[in-house]
Amino acid sequence: MWVQATIGALEAVGVSICITCINTKMFLNSVSRTPLTDNATPTTVHRVFRGLSAAFFLILLVWSIVASKGYLLVFYSIWCFALQFVYFAWAFFFPNVNFRARLVLFDVLLPTSVAVALVVWCYLYPFQWKGFAGRDDKNLLTMFNFAENGVNIVLLIVEWLWSPPRKVPWRIVYFVSLLAIVYSIFLIIVHDIDPNNAWALRFLQYSDWLAPVWYVSLLGIHILLFFVYRYTAEALHARCHRGKPGEATPLVPPTAADTSTPAKIDEQSVRPAGSRGRWSDQQTTRNQFKTAPLLPRRTKMLWENYAIGSLEALVIVASLWVLCRYPPMANESYASSYALRPAPSVFKQLFYVSCLGGFLAVLVADIWMTDGRCLNSYTVWNFMLQIIYWSWSLQDPKCTSRGRLVLFDVVFSASILVAVVVWTMLYPMAGDRRNDKYMNWVAISQHGVNTGLLVVEFLWNDTRLVGWSTGALLTLFPAIYAVYAWFLHESDAPLFRWMYPFLKVDDPFSLVWYMALLGLHVAAFAVVCCLAACKVRAIEETPERIHLLSVQTRK
Repeated sequence: MWVQATIGALEAVGVSICITCINTKMFLNSVSRTPLTDNATPTTVHRVFRGLSAAFFLILLVWSIVASKGYLLVFYSIWCFALQFVYFAWAFFFPNVNFRARLVLFDVLLPTSVAVALVVWCYLYPFQWKGFAGRDDKNLLTMFNFAENGVNIVLLIVEWLWSPPRKVPWRIVYFVSLLAIVYSIFLIIVHDIDPNNAWALRFLQYSDWLAPVWYVSLLGIHILLFFVYRYTAEALHARCHRGKPGEATPLVPPTAADTSTPAKIDEQSVRPAGSRGRWSDQQTTRNQFKTAPLLPRRTKMLWENYAIGSLEALVIVASLWVLCRYPPMANESYASSYALRPAPSVFKQLFYVSCLGGFLAVLVADIWMTDGRCLNSYTVWNFMLQIIYWSWSLQDPKCTSRGRLVLFDVVFSASILVAVVVWTMLYPMAGDRRNDKYMNWVAISQHGVNTGLLVVEFLWNDTRLVGWSTGALLTLFPAIYAVYAWFLHESDAPLFRWMYPFLKVDDPFSLVWYMALLGLHVAAFAVVCCLAACKVRAIEETPERIHLLSVQTRK
């Protein structure tokens, strides 16, 4: 027991320190923006390399998930592999814009991937997996293992050497540490949900008294490799800038003459070719800001920032504690006598296929029209969870998966909340642009049609109650998005406006807004619980159900 308490305390302290330091230091603002970095446009060969790398990561990622039926998603290397795909896809689709968040993502991925490869080749293969033949005499030196723990590092190093040299802020070590800590918490939750399953990484199991030493050692390896990478990047940057007297340095602040009258830029000359949709003006603004001199930015932290950061950290820690202490899938509501789970009919399977195809079409259209910026919105996050649910429904023909039922309770509650907030708050606040922004088939599908289809699924689905601990997932989801939105805004505040006006942290009423949104999520979950209870009550009063219960009582 003391081992579990020690590991839990270490995880809680680590998460709190990382989130607090990231928010207070605003480390994304310290990413070096040298003239060499800002003005560099990747060559055609470099862009083709990024596109092929993204396709390589995507193909292997999908193949590994399908071949293992999703089991490999619990491994840390797959997490890093997915993030590497995100980086290369990001760099391929936005080649002319050096997002600070993308640079930070790369600085996190390279040392983390090296750490994973060292642990795999130097410890797991020779010791944990009993050599390269494995316990079952199966060849573990497969193409995927080489690609996952070798080829990916080569591609990252090539990308690093091909990109313009820049300095790496030391504060990014908080993000490197946070990724490792979040994964360890996830692994503990997965094991507690089903204790019969073996640990994905055996040295992380907390039944051994040396487990805290393992956790601290792995975190130390991440930190050590990051500073090795940072020192190497500093040396490369100094070597490239040595002997160039005419080159500007990022350490010199802009003068008054530079910041008073920015250069006038022709909008048509900087509009990207082929820009489409309602985000073309913002794309133009991004190019204008890239050419214009950078203005000094305010970095002073207000009390609202500390209050909101503490609130988000408290919500995340409390939600994770509830999920670990009371796993939703262990709740009897998902395995009660009401959950009869009959095999779905042909019409229901066609309904699932239609919903999945329609949702995918809407998502692709939204990404195309917004040039990918829609992926930063809470609506699309919720929409992608709904796509996962419809896909899961097709993979669960006997309706025996408790995880699918838990996911439905989460997406149904979140969908109701999103629809209410959009049509009662965001739509009136949009002013003259509200019809153009919300009265189109994509927005209506994401804020109305999807909720209606989930209502149909709720009425068509099994009769059961809703586990109360599932509400922790519904509070954890918006808390993670709020932290993400904050990081996204701080990565380049002049270019990235807040996705939602009520998420601004520099407003005196911002804490009230965050607490109100959290309360609305809880209220939406309570509505779903009440609807499920009413459905159970209605089914209990039917003659067929009364007869079935009487027969079971006699037995």
